[in-house]
Amino acid sequence: MFLPAPAGTLEVPDPRMKRHVIRGYRGSLAACAALALAVLWLAVPSFAATRSNPPQTAFLVDPAKGTIATKLKLGVAASAFMQRWGLPDYGGRLEPGAIEMLWSRTTHARDAWAVARLAGASSTKVTQARFGGSFRTTQGDRRGTGLATFLKHWPHHGTVTAVSHAGVQVEWNVVVARVVFAFDMSKRLRAVGLATASDAQHVCVIPSLCVSTTLQ
Repeated sequence: MFLPAPAGTLEVPDPRMKRHVIRGYRGSLAACAALALAVLWLAVPSFAATRSNPPQTAFLVDPAKGTIATKLKLGVAASAFMQRWGLPDYGGRLEPGAIEMLWSRTTHARDAWAVARLAGASSTKVTQARFGGSFRTTQGDRRGTGLATFLKHWPHHGTVTAVSHAGVQVEWNVVVARVVFAFDMSKRLRAVGLATASDAQHVCVIPSLCVSTTLQ
């Protein structure tokens, strides 16, 4: 469960500004989520909240159901992801043509650990999610599991696909049912993703490697 940080500074969104800061807003999760989504609806380049760490809980990933942590799946409201991951650290048009929420350990995208994409500037529906925190699969796989071992656990897996970002290969992807599993160049499991069937095979999943944007 996400616990709001101690009371601090709250800057009310202004559509004329490029960035918005929410520092230590104290209130209910619903209030925090509503405020965060209000900023996203403005479709501004980004807003900053607080730097965060991924939850210590190893969330269960179920390929058959297409879920992370039981309830996180495509089509649910962004508030569901905030309940599990906390208030996003950045949001808005982080990548070309997409409205997204991003969680990061620092003010650099290279330290991002989760990303959730929304259907649009006026929508709360999540259409893509990437998670690089702790997780476990229904077959016992975890971060660090080798690709060869993983494939033995899932005999009906999809093709192992090389995925590039900015013209450079950064990961190997394997689609199992409704979940994308991303392995780094050492072929160790690093992250999981939820994406539409048309995007799943080639989506870049590992948040710290797949998001190119300037965070301030």
